[in-house]
Amino acid sequence: MICPYCHTDHSNPKTDAHCTNDMLKRSTLAGSYHYHFYDPNHPLAKVSNSLKGMVDLSRHLTSIRRGQWLEPQEIVHFVNGDVGDFSLENLKVGSKLRASTSVIRICVVCGKEYKVVRSHIERRHTCSEVCRLKRSERFSVDPDELFVSVWTESVLELSHSLMVSDKAIEKRCKKFGITKPPRGYWAMLKQGMYTHENALLALGWSRGQIADLDHKLGGAKARLQPAKLKKV
Repeated sequence: MICPYCHTDHSNPKTDAHCTNDMLKRSTLAGSYHYHFYDPNHPLAKVSNSLKGMVDLSRHLTSIRRGQWLEPQEIVHFVNGDVGDFSLENLKVGSKLRASTSVIRICVVCGKEYKVVRSHIERRHTCSEVCRLKRSERFSVDPDELFVSVWTESVLELSHSLMVSDKAIEKRCKKFGITKPPRGYWAMLKQGMYTHENALLALGWSRGQIADLDHKLGGAKARLQPAKLKKV
C-alpha cells in the first residue's frame, strides 16, 4: 500500500523510516499516551467525541506496512512497551480478545509487585485502585508552577512526566482557575508553522486575550523560586 502522505512504499526500510519521522512531527500525544494526528477523512479516523477525527499513528503505520487497513477488532501492541517506538519490529498486530504479555512492576506506593500488560506499562504505576488514590492524594503543585507548566508542554506530556493522570492535572487547573491551551494548540505548534501567538489567533483568541495571558504568565514565572521550574 502506498502511504497517502509520503506517497512511498513502506516495504523500503529507508522510506519507511523517513515517513515515520515525518508523521511523528505532525502527531501529538492523545488518548493514553499514544501519538495521533488529525485527518477526519482517514479510514481509521476515530468517531468518538473525545478523539473525533484523530488517527492512531501506530494503526496507520501498521496498516500501510501490511497493505490493508486494520479491522476494528485488531489492535497494535508495542512489543518493548515503549509507545513512542514505531519501528517495524516493535509494532505487532493482535486481537482485543488476546491478552498482551504481562511484566512485573513494583508499586510506587506500597512496594508490592504486580503484573501489568506491556501496552499499559507507561501509565500503570500502582498495584491497585487503593494505591492509585493514595498516590493521587499526594499530588500537589504550586499554582504558578502549574500555570507555567501547562503552557510549556501539553497536559498529557505533563501528566506522563509527573506520573499522574491528565484528569488530576485538569482538576488542579480548574481548582486554581488556570486557563489551559485550547484544543489543537500543541498540534499546531508541532507542525512548526505556527508561533504561540499565531496559533492562538488561529484558534479564535483575540490579541487582547493573548496579551493578558502573556502578562499573567510573566508574573507567574517571576514569582517562582528558584527561577528554573522544577517538576513535582
